[in-house]
Amino acid sequence: MFCLNSFEVSLFIMKKPLLLFFCFIILASSSFAQTAQSLHFDGTDDYVDIGKPIFDVNNKNTPYTIEAWIKTASGNDDCIVCQYTFPGDYRFQFETRGDKLNWWKGVAGIPSNQISIVSNQSITDNMWHHVAGTVDASGIVKLFIDGVQDGSGIDTFRYNNINTIIGQRLNNSSNPGNFNGNMDEVRIWRTARTANQIMDNMCPGEEFDTTGLIAYYKFNQGIASSNNSSINTVQDETVNMNNGMMNGFGLSGSTSNWVGLTPCFPVSTRDLESNQNLSIWPNPTHGFLQFKGLKSGSASIFDLQGRKILQRDIINSSLDVSELKAGMFFIQIYYSNSTYFAKFILDK
Repeated sequence: MFCLNSFEVSLFIMKKPLLLFFCFIILASSSFAQTAQSLHFDGTDDYVDIGKPIFDVNNKNTPYTIEAWIKTASGNDDCIVCQYTFPGDYRFQFETRGDKLNWWKGVAGIPSNQISIVSNQSITDNMWHHVAGTVDASGIVKLFIDGVQDGSGIDTFRYNNINTIIGQRLNNSSNPGNFNGNMDEVRIWRTARTANQIMDNMCPGEEFDTTGLIAYYKFNQGIASSNNSSINTVQDETVNMNNGMMNGFGLSGSTSNWVGLTPCFPVSTRDLESNQNLSIWPNPTHGFLQFKGLKSGSASIFDLQGRKILQRDIINSSLDVSELKAGMFFIQIYYSNSTYFAKFILDK
């Protein structure tokens, strides 16, 4: 078995497509094994401390957007991004509440001075979901799940003067809200992002306009499921240097560490002239694949031995793979005279 360089691919592509496909399999498998794609929080004591309040404590009319990919089965009230200490007034948490997404802010002990904006859709199904919350200068809050608005309300309170935390509420021993699951691509903006902006830039690896981006955590500093004990910070990808200090993480093995799960599949093309921007999620999937940048097309599914086991059309950006048994597969996508490859896991 051998693989080709990019020049040889352009010459060889029409003659040996099957060989090229399995070269892709080898390279893709190697890439998945070596590159950390998300950060796992153990639900007990893991959190990231940004070291200062990112959300303005003096101006309640500042617009913001919080975005993240999360994968959790926890039915608890788990903090995604919080600026919260107990006791304290104007505590803020962008969190899972029960099985829903929640934007909460409040004054201690005064229910009339508390707001809770909750989604309709459940997000604690152990599948990757993109979650976002926006607030504009008028205090209008909108919640988004997988790019679709799902909940709204009003928040005109200011923020607590406490460090911004990813994955935990501070000093609340009875309910610390430790996030339990995987998190990736946390972004905080000093703008209220539109629905189109959220939908267009959900997946990691895509280029996007960073105007207004004040903190961005890709969560990919470590080596997946390896000993990462020498790493104690998560890097802010913006020029603002809002790096976060890691607390409680074991940083070894497949939990409480950098891990190889990713919310959107890496997609490559064997057609060098293609410029199609294509992403696929969730991973793992329970039965349906969703495509960003692709409404229709044809897909072939292969097992790890290279046997073609399913041929199916992509309809309305979705592909039903529920008839397959649980396991890892490769998908070959045909669209607009180009061919794309990706790898996915079916979990039943």
